[in-house]
Amino acid sequence: MDLLEKDIQQGIIFLKGEERVFSAPSYDHLFRFTNEALSLYYQDLKIKGSKVLTVTGSGDHLLQAVLNGAKEITAFDQNRFTYYYTLLKIAAIQGLDYLPFKLYFDAFSPLEFSHRIFDTFKDYLPNDAYQFWEAMYKAGFEKQNIYLIGPGINANIGENTYLEEEHFRTLKTRIHNVSYRFIDSRLEKLSSFLSSQDKYDTVLLSNIFDWLGTDLNPYLEKNYIALIKKEIEPHMVEEGKCVLYASPCNLTVSCFSFAEIDSNIQKKVYPNAYYTNSEAVYTYTKK
Repeated sequence: MDLLEKDIQQGIIFLKGEERVFSAPSYDHLFRFTNEALSLYYQDLKIKGSKVLTVTGSGDHLLQAVLNGAKEITAFDQNRFTYYYTLLKIAAIQGLDYLPFKLYFDAFSPLEFSHRIFDTFKDYLPNDAYQFWEAMYKAGFEKQNIYLIGPGINANIGENTYLEEEHFRTLKTRIHNVSYRFIDSRLEKLSSFLSSQDKYDTVLLSNIFDWLGTDLNPYLEKNYIALIKKEIEPHMVEEGKCVLYASPCNLTVSCFSFAEIDSNIQKKVYPNAYYTNSEAVYTYTKK
């Protein structure tokens, strides 16, 4: 069985709502949109004309980077489904106008993930992504997508800039001029997939540390910085930025309060850190 066949098989298992084998960490539930207030911190990053390394996730970091003028993007994730979902969004942006795009991805739309709309932009998909999504539709994706993709209801949708019509049209004109590369990897093993020539101006880690366990979270300064220095810093340009978004309430670090985090860690390692909707945004700069 080749990789595409395995991906399709796993996707169908998700769609059927069947019990999954969690010993295979390369497949997981998808998030429809990011829960991050992207516009609040992208405005402080110099993305235009740059090379960006980002978590794939919902694809929204990649799309925001394109909107902000990135020219070359490497996206990584251990969840194979994120690759297909990001390509679905890219193809939909290329092939649809603003309203059909919104109707297709909106959890409250009667045309949510409509196969009829999919048919109008499917030709923009690379062959493997087309085969994956066509197989999902044959397996009942139009009616059972909730088992594969969450509804994506969150308070920060308004800060997801490309979902505004004016910015969507800008993104549509820019998305053809960006080169993409996707890597299947956990953060801890990412450097083994990158060469010494891979240097990035901006690295966007989203809330990846919420998922790596308490031994590797940003509040345990020594372990977190050690991982960044090993896996990420060798692939950052001088003065390059590594941005992390995290929620203390999602981490079982009972020994830290917000006040202690702010005074003991943020000011030393992340002097420009700030809160957005009870979340914290950290920026690590390579010196």
